[in-house]
Amino acid sequence: MRVHHMNRVVASRARVLQFSARPTFGHRRGRDGYWLSSHVCRVADAYVEYQHFSPLILGMSYILYRLGLHSDLFLSQCVRWLAPSSLRAVVTQASIIQVEHPWLFELTQQAAGGKPIVYVAHNVEADLWEAAADKLRAPIAKLAHRPRRLEQEAVRSASAVVAMSQRDADVLIARYGADPAKMHVLPNGVDIETRHPAPPEARQAARQRLGIDERPMFLFMGSDHYPNKEALAHIQSWQAELGPKLGIQFVIVGGVGLGVASTDHMRVEGFVPEVTDYLMAADFALNPLTSGSGTSLKMVEYLACGLPTITTQVGSRGLDLKPRREVLQGEVDDFPELITQLVQDRALQSSLARNGRSAAEKQYSWDALGLRMLDVYEEVTQCAPV
Repeated sequence: MRVHHMNRVVASRARVLQFSARPTFGHRRGRDGYWLSSHVCRVADAYVEYQHFSPLILGMSYILYRLGLHSDLFLSQCVRWLAPSSLRAVVTQASIIQVEHPWLFELTQQAAGGKPIVYVAHNVEADLWEAAADKLRAPIAKLAHRPRRLEQEAVRSASAVVAMSQRDADVLIARYGADPAKMHVLPNGVDIETRHPAPPEARQAARQRLGIDERPMFLFMGSDHYPNKEALAHIQSWQAELGPKLGIQFVIVGGVGLGVASTDHMRVEGFVPEVTDYLMAADFALNPLTSGSGTSLKMVEYLACGLPTITTQVGSRGLDLKPRREVLQGEVDDFPELITQLVQDRALQSSLARNGRSAAEKQYSWDALGLRMLDVYEEVTQCAPV
């Protein structure tokens, strides 16, 4: 989602060519779902995506996922074997090359021929995957350390590095010896035109479409990444007591809920094709993360939708948010008390909703962040991109 929105903004000033080895946010759909073939997708007038499809790449990704490893861990090798000319065709047309995540950096660098490369670090990947290594069998656990080598090469070799938070930037500098002068911090953002507070009638209609009753609703969204699973475990521990005590319900959306059963006070949806109705239906939002890196996309979506949000410091990492003005912030053990306080204080609900939306508009719109990305390109080339 970040790549799609940022590229649309950049395309207002530069020509954008994107290579994707798997289906992406902007991937076109046919009658039967995603197109199962390689093709070119024109996202906007100056934004073209070359979408390479290979059943072998998808198969490898699925196997790695089932083993508990990152699905793109060997993407560079797969593309080198199966689609070297496709990647090279895009790279040769570019004056600046941007690599999202470390998985394709090494192969892209080999094809770049000395052109400037901007590496976008969505997370500190080594921290994410090494934290999960203890849960894997010994031979497989060794592969969980591969992201560290790939990440080190990307951070050290790139012309510029874009981190999602200052904490991530500091870790990448300290761990890999990156040059602080080439480090930039651009957090995740939100489309403030499509994500906005829902009026009461729209909220009611969304609840009817989803079959959600009238109890006040706390929303938690997340993928099946380990930090989200940790956060869901905390919600599971609260829901049985807080649900009947306060007359509230928790709704869990996304891959984080796979394999988790719903209860009388916690509805688990799993993967959904679109989250808009859930954001419209919600009264409040939660982000009880205790680990992870990058910037949480869910946070800026919550704020843009005017949802009073309770978060940990980890959950709001990379975002300049003032506690008790734009969010309620505390340790995980504080959440039951904070949830109770928020449900019972209408004035607090209104102020958090208003101030959170204002922060999203002023600081975290994709338009504003895209313009800052253009400044990074200008810096690495010493001239405006063409």
